[in-house]
Amino acid sequence: CDDVQQLCYNPRAKAVVLAAMDAVGMEAQ
Repeated sequence: CDDVQQLCYNPRAKAVVLAAMDAVGMEAQ
């Protein structure tokens, strides 16, 4: 895990971040 170590130990937080990034990607298109 290069980005943020907390995300490595917190699957829920990682899922939230991925969902947020996905939402941003959807808005970009």
